[in-house]
Amino acid sequence: MKFCKIMRRMTAWLLPGFLSLAGIHTDARAELLSLDPATGAGEMRFKISPARTGQLALLEILDAKSGHCVKTLHAGPMSSPGAFTLNKGRRLPPGPYRARYREGIDLVFDSELLLPGNEKWINPADLAITSAAIFVLDPGIPPDPKSKKQPSKEAGNEAPAEPGEPGQTYLYKFLRDGKPDVSFGDRGRLTLAEKPSRIHSVVVDETGLIYAPGGGHFARVLAPNGDALGQTVGGWDNQPYGPKCTPWVNSLALGPNRRIYVACTSYATIKVYDRTKDKFDGILYSLSNPNLPHAGLMDRCLAADGRGAIYMTTRDGQVLKIVDDGKSLAKACKSKVKDALLMPVGPSAGGDLVWIADHGPGRGPFWDSGGGGEVLCLWDNGETLILVERFGLPGTARDKAHFLNPSSVAQTQDHLELWVAEDGLPNKEGPPGNARVRKFRIAAAQTEEVPFEWQGAP
Repeated sequence: MKFCKIMRRMTAWLLPGFLSLAGIHTDARAELLSLDPATGAGEMRFKISPARTGQLALLEILDAKSGHCVKTLHAGPMSSPGAFTLNKGRRLPPGPYRARYREGIDLVFDSELLLPGNEKWINPADLAITSAAIFVLDPGIPPDPKSKKQPSKEAGNEAPAEPGEPGQTYLYKFLRDGKPDVSFGDRGRLTLAEKPSRIHSVVVDETGLIYAPGGGHFARVLAPNGDALGQTVGGWDNQPYGPKCTPWVNSLALGPNRRIYVACTSYATIKVYDRTKDKFDGILYSLSNPNLPHAGLMDRCLAADGRGAIYMTTRDGQVLKIVDDGKSLAKACKSKVKDALLMPVGPSAGGDLVWIADHGPGRGPFWDSGGGGEVLCLWDNGETLILVERFGLPGTARDKAHFLNPSSVAQTQDHLELWVAEDGLPNKEGPPGNARVRKFRIAAAQTEEVPFEWQGAP
């Protein structure tokens, strides 16, 4: 699998030279992206002339005002010139946009998110990125049940946990420049539990409100400064398979029109709530299906694009797409079994791209596993989920795409950055996870943009 990836990249670099020797030329000075003047009513066609054939490329539609990617028309190798059409089936509102073509896509290390005072990460398990802040959830490492070590005591009472001790669950908030937000919690850190917990997911809405599992049968709501608001989402009503109960909340994701998706994977159910309402008052509808894939209780398995598409990672190594039409949830499609994801977790979705942390470790010695220890990009083309590329290798290097136990990813809405958290959990074979949070640039060798006005359907 790793060998195939290396060969694809070698081909991308060597193929143009072979073509040139054969008298076939690729002109790097040619216009990469252009509008087709023959476009008909209610559609827009973009012509691509790659500078170097065979390279990984993205053709994306950006909102002209925000710069956010709203559609991806192509993701994958660009083997020859081609044309791609934006039509009324794309459900894009009228307005100004930019088409952006990038080729030679790669994941390039940018920086590492560090804790103040030389403190070390214990077990960063999830990330949430907004335009102003970065949130990191560190649930601590549960003690080994086989360990015979007893907790220390003082005057008959358990000694309180020290800051950063593996027995606490923290939520950290940083500004986008990497500095702690001192207005949040205790100088940038909020204690969610005094011991390791079932809290392994955090999401933040456009107003700054924070939503996280409560460690049991509900989700809690926190103010932007970390204060508890006294509001919860869902709860327990003695009917775990009922229409509104949220038993053992695993993962959360945000949808349009104030919706929040609550995944209770132990009971194969996803409940949809109005996140502005308390307890059971906001229940809207649900998907309860005995065939709904089960994910691990300790991993975030859910992501949503904010427009009605939900993506769920599963223990069978696939990614399931679920569609929300505003009235119900329905399973749509799955990634292919042959894509062979080994423990996919912590997805991030937006603009038709889905990034996944492939945690691992693989079968056999971790450093020679043939699976896991990488991040992956998938493209939702409206019909199926296509594996675009695998990035990274198992390793410990700081300034390379090396990963041990990648647990969560978060792409920025402009599709220019990817944040990756690696947990600190031990592995049966090989070293423990790297326990770090890093930012990568989704870089490109060539980029070109063309502005256009979309009129919508005729």
